[in-house]
Amino acid sequence: MLLSHFSNNAKLLGITATLTNALFLVSNFRKRIAFIVTRLDTADIADETIQEAGEDLSEFLGRILESKISVDQAVGILEDLV
Repeated sequence: MLLSHFSNNAKLLGITATLTNALFLVSNFRKRIAFIVTRLDTADIADETIQEAGEDLSEFLGRILESKISVDQAVGILEDLV
């Protein structure tokens, strides 16, 4: 792995951590969103359930946008290295 050749490079380690966290976030949120969709896919659904789903999705959006900013910064750093 490329990282093993640059194990003392703090910037590269940070970028790797950022990208790994982003991949984990994507995987996790896909599962959680699928669960929310399943919960909402019923004829008799309580208003409270819809409200909770909206709040959860709103929180996800905020965290996704934060992650996108971090990934964009990491990509910018990598592009500057080339």
